[in-house]
Amino acid sequence: MPAYNAEKFIAGSIESVQQQTHSSWELIVVDDGSTDATASVVKDMQSQDNRIRYYCQSNKKQAAARNTGVTYSNGDWIAFFDADDLWEPSKLSTQLAYTKKIDADVFFTGGHIIDEEGKIVSEYKTIYGLYTGIELYKKLYANNPVPVLSVLLKKSCIEKVGPQDASLKMQGCEDWDYWIRLAYNQATFYGINEKLFRYRINPQGTSRKVLQMRVAECLALYKNLDFRLFTDAEKVGVKQRFDNLIKFIINELYGTVNPEAIMQYLQLLVEIKGSIKYKAATYVYKLLGSQSRRLVNFILYH
Repeated sequence: MPAYNAEKFIAGSIESVQQQTHSSWELIVVDDGSTDATASVVKDMQSQDNRIRYYCQSNKKQAAARNTGVTYSNGDWIAFFDADDLWEPSKLSTQLAYTKKIDADVFFTGGHIIDEEGKIVSEYKTIYGLYTGIELYKKLYANNPVPVLSVLLKKSCIEKVGPQDASLKMQGCEDWDYWIRLAYNQATFYGINEKLFRYRINPQGTSRKVLQMRVAECLALYKNLDFRLFTDAEKVGVKQRFDNLIKFIINELYGTVNPEAIMQYLQLLVEIKGSIKYKAATYVYKLLGSQSRRLVNFILYH
């Protein structure tokens, strides 16, 4: 459990672990440099339950905190859980029962989305059933259907694939990147058709930083891209996915303090799509810089 300034919700999140019908677990809370009362809340609960373990590190974001937690873990199965979310009481027992009858490396489930007050606002959309690594790899190039707080993962897979990418550019999509890496390395995934978690929408959370998320998404998809795994028809869809994603990023970058990053995304469009019009847009940006927005958009969208 990565935790950063989580004093408002972390007690409830920990209690939802304590309420699990499967009682043989260890909860490793990694305080990622909190400046509020997170430490005292966790330590108080730790003093009453020796299954809770607390570690503190300087602020390095979610992926680094999860990597730290895995390093200190003892179990054969790893579950990820953020400090403002909730598990249903049968979450672990249900998944562990499936591990005995389904041969898979990663188990995930459905769930609900809740607001700050804990009220259910919608269902968390995901997929169900058994997927080979390549099957899920392809699906991950459309969207990320694997909720990180629902995952139960063989520790041996982590040892094979390595830790999550803790670079700041990947922040917010480090889980997406990790599922792609696991799938590419032939891990099998099984989606359990039960709603076993409650994901809290946090207005201050990473998922609300739209440009940052789209940049991280683009990076995760591009760094793991292997066109050899796609049919010709599938390649068209993947290229269109990048086309839409990168155009959005370019337009958002025009309004930031870092417009020079536009060039790398124009060049990425050229590399993936290979269209003359994208080469023309790149030339226009080189010529006009941040004043090129209207002309570049005309070229990109016509």
